Amino acid sequence: MSAVSEPSFVPPIAQLNQPHAQPSIASLDQQKAVAEATTIATDIPRPELPSRFTEGVITALEDLNDDIQVDPGDAGAYEGRGTAYLVLGDYESAIKDFEEALRLDPQLANSYANRGTAYRILGKFRLAVDDFDFALQINPKMTLAYHNRGIAYFIMDLYLMAIDDFNLAVDISPRVAETYFNRGLSYQMLGRDQDAVDDFSKALILNPDYAEAYFRRGATFLASDRYEWALSDFNAAVPLDPNNSIIYNNRAVAYEGLDQYQLALIDYHKAILLDGQFHSAYINRGELYLELDDFSKSLLDMAQAVRIKPDHNVAYAFQAQAYTALGRERQAEAAFLRAVAGYDSALLMSEILEMIQPAAPSKAPSTSPLEQGVS
Repeated sequence: MSAVSEPSFVPPIAQLNQPHAQPSIASLDQQKAVAEATTIATDIPRPELPSRFTEGVITALEDLNDDIQVDPGDAGAYEGRGTAYLVLGDYESAIKDFEEALRLDPQLANSYANRGTAYRILGKFRLAVDDFDFALQINPKMTLAYHNRGIAYFIMDLYLMAIDDFNLAVDISPRVAETYFNRGLSYQMLGRDQDAVDDFSKALILNPDYAEAYFRRGATFLASDRYEWALSDFNAAVPLDPNNSIIYNNRAVAYEGLDQYQLALIDYHKAILLDGQFHSAYINRGELYLELDDFSKSLLDMAQAVRIKPDHNVAYAFQAQAYTALGRERQAEAAFLRAVAGYDSALLMSEILEMIQPAAPSKAPSTSPLEQGVS
């Protein structure tokens, strides 16, 4: 995964949920929606495999072992066994079998494509691209190869090439939601947010239960301050993925944008209950407490944030602001020094200095929702 550049000091921080299965991951940095782990949909989707299917694959694997023992020159048997290993997650064994299948029959496009998929999952992206190239030379209409080569290009930060491959995949198989989703991510990386929104919307037409597409479209709206639209998408994502702490965090950011601070606090609280190590949620909630003049709670949240990430300068900057508001000058100075440590950029330092100013007029609600027994 390529590293995320340090964002400008514009919390709240919105994130994208971690992948669910065999992911390919790239990073994304936006203005207010900082996605620290961008999920790109994996291969042409299969339903989650039930245990009876896995048992069937294992049985098939045993049969293929017998076939290979009877006829060691059967390329199809090696290809079949390699596919079984791929389904079961034994990628090294899959690669070995695809290599033997291709040694016996160099025209097996599926073996190239499946070996490329195994290489991609193992992070060997250049080898994966080479295999997808070979597969497409043999079968120029192989949707899976275009789709997965596009994923490899995306991870290699070659977004235009990824879009080209997703375009070709869509031309051949126009009803695959994941292809639109991945193309949307590629557009987003290039700053083409409206194209990204269009593709996330197409993915949702094909799969109305695509939680991550709602989430990603919502994050795109959030980045352009379209809070009501973002909120609508996060509301749709929550029942589809109710234990995803990052959706609650981002919905809280949207609530803040709409000045609905009590609801924002409830969602930050929910995000932290789901993930006690959720650094960004602590910072976001701590910043909101700061704006609500609840400096003690802000300091508690920032203390948790720096416990999780001791070198995160933004948390120290907010600590300095809270200490300043409380008149605790020595602690404010110490926090400020931690905030600017390691920064040579005058611009970044000026941004921190701008943060450490007397608190803005209070946004405090009449009663904190967390004091009303919200769990």
